[in-house]
Amino acid sequence: MINRITSDEYARQIKDAINSRNNTYDTEIGPIPDLVIYPMARVFELQNERIRAVQQLLSLVNDGSFTNSDLDDFIYNEQLVRLPGTKSQVTLTFSRATIPTVDITVKANFPVATLADETTGQAYTFMTLVDTTLVAANAASYFNDITQRYELNVAAESLLNTAANMVGANRIIRPLRPLQNFDSVTNVAASTGGSDPETNDSAIDRYFLSLMGTSPAVVSGIKKILRDLYTSVLDSNVVFGNNPLNVRSATDGGAVDVYIIGEAPVTVIETIVFPGVNQVISLINQPIISIDLVSGYVQGVDFDLIFDTSGNKGSVRAADGIKWLPGGLAPAVGSSVDVTYTYNALLTILQNAFLADDKNIPSRDMLYKIGDKINTTITARIKVRPGYTQTSVVNAVGQAILALINGYKLDDEVEASDIQAVARSFTSVDNFIIDNLSKVGSIGTADIPISANEYARLASSALFLTIM
Repeated sequence: MINRITSDEYARQIKDAINSRNNTYDTEIGPIPDLVIYPMARVFELQNERIRAVQQLLSLVNDGSFTNSDLDDFIYNEQLVRLPGTKSQVTLTFSRATIPTVDITVKANFPVATLADETTGQAYTFMTLVDTTLVAANAASYFNDITQRYELNVAAESLLNTAANMVGANRIIRPLRPLQNFDSVTNVAASTGGSDPETNDSAIDRYFLSLMGTSPAVVSGIKKILRDLYTSVLDSNVVFGNNPLNVRSATDGGAVDVYIIGEAPVTVIETIVFPGVNQVISLINQPIISIDLVSGYVQGVDFDLIFDTSGNKGSVRAADGIKWLPGGLAPAVGSSVDVTYTYNALLTILQNAFLADDKNIPSRDMLYKIGDKINTTITARIKVRPGYTQTSVVNAVGQAILALINGYKLDDEVEASDIQAVARSFTSVDNFIIDNLSKVGSIGTADIPISANEYARLASSALFLTIM
């Protein structure tokens, strides 16, 4: 907060500066010049810094001279509030080996934490959300044939709003209170979601968007609505007119495509009628993320998921579907088949939202599309300085590289220099040589170009780090 300073306060500051005088004044320059000049200079320097902080705040140049609260107050002039981040969601599985004879309830707000991270020493705590009961009379329904244990699944979320709470499977295993009638707890699947509170730079970007335009008729307005109202949208790019990515413009003069990064997966069961092999059967909900189950049939052997490749791909107008393959098992022609699949409902949410009267623009045909994920691979060698544990260094560098690439947005090029900078930021790294930096299936060491409708990602299984 930049507070008002009165003349009495200025006087106190000058007095304090004079009282700080010591013998060096007499020996270096002389008592009178120092006594007159230095105290005033210190007060004026302080005032200069405060004026500079105001200037930087007004120009929104984030050089660290203003505080978070200064910026929060400033952007609130446009009714903007810093995004608080989101908690990570997870399902905790409480289990016991013996059959329960009484009902067992896991109360809401029961804390379970991860073990401390080997690299950072940080642990993450998750809290159960609601009271959940294992009913003894129905104990058989809680028995897991694979683990041979009685299991109760309980929804939980992270204590803090941070992306660091996205943890892998079987990491949340440390109850912070004594377990009652259970002997273990874990997370069978990785946690999902979780984001850090908005940074100053991101808040400043949103502020500028609010000044440039809030109407859904303009690009800045579309992007502002997405950032403010739909936290599942991690990034967006709007293409229109003669942009080569606007492939629909050849047949639709009002075509505007909005590419996004984001997901809202929903799993459904749809009953289809089998028309025969080698025919794509489009499913109702689009776009498809995965086919999860077709009872009695194996994906890749009996059937495949076929993605739309037209200008509507990745949108609610896509025609993703299932196709039975020649040579595999197939239903009788005309018979009904249940298909369990997961689709990205975020596209439906956005498409419907922008058809509302307050956002729909006549003559504009806006279509939301999921951005194309570009899977990358990196092979590199690391030389570790003496005195450091090689495996720990490799793991830490690997996690940092994964965080870099998997944080990229649409149109962010994958640059070798950025990867080098991350790896060499570790004092334990003496040398780092990239032998392969490419899209999966290719080989090369050049930067990977990424288009405005693409975003790069790196799976841990595609990152190969070895010791030199």
